[in-house]
Amino acid sequence: MDIHKDDLDSILNRAIKKSFEETIKFFEENGISTDKKPKLKIIESPYLIEIYDVIDYHILYIPIPSIAKIALAFWRMWKYRRIWGLYAKPSGTVYIIKKPLKRNIHRLLNTLYKRRITTGYSIIGIRLSEYSYNIFPAYINWNDIKNVAAKIPVDIIMGHELSHFF
Repeated sequence: MDIHKDDLDSILNRAIKKSFEETIKFFEENGISTDKKPKLKIIESPYLIEIYDVIDYHILYIPIPSIAKIALAFWRMWKYRRIWGLYAKPSGTVYIIKKPLKRNIHRLLNTLYKRRITTGYSIIGIRLSEYSYNIFPAYINWNDIKNVAAKIPVDIIMGHELSHFF
């Protein structure tokens, strides 16, 4: 299995943006909405530079405890690399971190190739961390397998993070 890095990046960016829009639409269609709209920020990896970006942008509008909470969350992402997304309540922003998502997608693709799952509807069990195991229905289409593999973890994470907003 040889996946070109740029190819997976573009697939993941499209999957994240599409999932963001679909999840918001789902909440609104089911009577769950607010006056404000959440913002989406896709970041490559959770290194300290991201903390400074968040703090610099919001320093005038957010009380210090909120900034400390945001900084702590980014530090945990950097240290443990187990967080795929974060909802920052003070700014109303959903952060999606691509690096751990890519690792998960590669693992999922390897599993799909090894198990030789046939084309059609299937129930996929995906381990996002050592503490969580999610079961997700998916239509396996081998002609579009990278998009299928990207959609599964992105939809799970986006649903979780946006539920904090609503």
